[in-house]
Amino acid sequence: MNRYISAAFIGIAVCLVVLVLAWSVGHRRSRVVESPVAEHPIARATVPPSTPSSSPISRSPVPVRTRPGKTPPIDSKVRPPLASSTPAPQRLSAVLLRARLRCPSGTAPGVCGADTQARVGLGAIDSRDLADRSRDTNRAPTAADLQELINIREWRFTNVFESGGGELTVGPTELPPADAYDVLAWNVNHGVYYYHRVLQNRDTLTSTAVVDVGPLDPQPYTGVRVHIKGEADFSSCRAVLERVVSAEPERASQFLNLVQVMAPELAQSLLTGEPVNLVLDQPTVIAPLPPDEGMRITLVTPTDVEGTPVEVALVEGKIVDVDIDLNQVFPEGATASIDLDGGLELGDTGRPIAGARVLREVANGRVEEYVTDSDGLFHVSSLPIDRVTSFEVQTTSTPGSRPIVPTRWNFDFAPPLVTTGTTVQYTWKVPSYKYLIAELTDSKVKDLIASAQPPYPVYLVEKMESGNWQSVATDFFDINENSVAASIEAPGQYRMVVAVSPIATWFSQPARIQEKDSEVKTRLDVTMQSMQELKILVRDAETGEPVPKAVVMIGGPVGSFPPLRLLTNDAGELKVPYANTAQIMVWVTKAGYEATQRTLSPGDLASKIEIPLRRTSRK
Repeated sequence: MNRYISAAFIGIAVCLVVLVLAWSVGHRRSRVVESPVAEHPIARATVPPSTPSSSPISRSPVPVRTRPGKTPPIDSKVRPPLASSTPAPQRLSAVLLRARLRCPSGTAPGVCGADTQARVGLGAIDSRDLADRSRDTNRAPTAADLQELINIREWRFTNVFESGGGELTVGPTELPPADAYDVLAWNVNHGVYYYHRVLQNRDTLTSTAVVDVGPLDPQPYTGVRVHIKGEADFSSCRAVLERVVSAEPERASQFLNLVQVMAPELAQSLLTGEPVNLVLDQPTVIAPLPPDEGMRITLVTPTDVEGTPVEVALVEGKIVDVDIDLNQVFPEGATASIDLDGGLELGDTGRPIAGARVLREVANGRVEEYVTDSDGLFHVSSLPIDRVTSFEVQTTSTPGSRPIVPTRWNFDFAPPLVTTGTTVQYTWKVPSYKYLIAELTDSKVKDLIASAQPPYPVYLVEKMESGNWQSVATDFFDINENSVAASIEAPGQYRMVVAVSPIATWFSQPARIQEKDSEVKTRLDVTMQSMQELKILVRDAETGEPVPKAVVMIGGPVGSFPPLRLLTNDAGELKVPYANTAQIMVWVTKAGYEATQRTLSPGDLASKIEIPLRRTSRK
């Protein structure tokens, strides 16, 4: 009897053990898995707790599979099936980074966050570098090794706002997983920055982690405040910055990477030697700078004269004032220059050009003006010795007379190799105008005007270039009753063209102008009787009816001549004279019709030209 009782007790005990094990496994499967995150002195990474909802979460009942003929129990709780092993935790998918910044002491509320900028750098460690460090040191990498091997591959913008209590809040910013995060913020007006690096083991985190940084204290800029003393004829100059590094430059070089984010132009200057701009009448702050031993500053004037370098000792966390005296850094003067005694003559004649205005542009768009005297001379002081200076000559002519020189003419002055303060004498020969005079035969200028429609008549000068006639710019036309004179600057073969419309043109006889010539005459036969009439009729393509008020544009072979713009009459017709044209282009437009273009040759002009228009829509 006792044997049976003992067996019963053993059976009950086994059942109890099985029930306890089943409940334990189910409990472990249902609760949230939390991965421990290593504590950091300033930054802490934690798994965000579940946020309770304001109302209970409504869940749909999960159906329970039962055998046929059986009904599920009323209070049925579905538990996950027992597994032989716990599944691996979910890998880190994102990080929410938030940082707190302490405002500089004495900052008024509402001012601390103004103009504060922030970035977050995403750092990575190359596995090959990590393996090399382990092999070289024959030990596991330390925290110092990890700090050194971090490579910031990307900087991301993040918001900054004032959160009260004398603090700013950066973020929170959602970031991808990384081996490290660099928090960088700065305020140029306050001259401070904030920086901290967070090392992260992303393989030990699950789900989304929250990284809290701070509070971080403001760190004052290291830099210089440059005051330029002395008088100069320029309002700003450039400065070449050269770092004076310490015996252990690694820390300063690492900070230069942050300068590239906070002040990229300054970092570019420190890395490449590209000058920065300084203003003479106000101090210029150059910051933030790496914590080097010093900074070497070399001023460069607008005329590219380099001064004696000035070396300044830097103090970490302070803006050092430095006074630069122009008389000391430029002992021979801030502007190495020469004076110019210039003169203007009319070509090879030796005749002086009096009363001409000589202009040159100086600093800040300001223009200086000099006027030639009766001997054609002018004087310019303090021209830069190391670069070319450009001048413009402006002349006027007596009303009613032809100008003998261009109204505007440019020349350059390249200083010779002389000592600063020297006066140089130089004379420029201004090209004199030559005139091509076309004498009209059979017609007068008033006849041209009577036969033309504005903006005609038009006059044009062509020059023979490489076997083709090319139109050339002409500054001055002198139109008389029986002739037209055009100014010419260079020798060559020329002809004049006169047009009363783009398709009614006449050409003068070619004339060769030589260097010694002041004027050359040629003949221009304008026979108005030779003009013929071009007749155009615009019709509806479908009905054949004439189209009144259609816009007809007529152009000729000379592209520089403006086209005529005409309207058809009530009969859909128009007439226009033409002469001496090899090609006529016609464009026709009318509201409700498709635009049409035609090119006519001389053989098409014997009869009336009919142009059909197709409707775009019926009315």
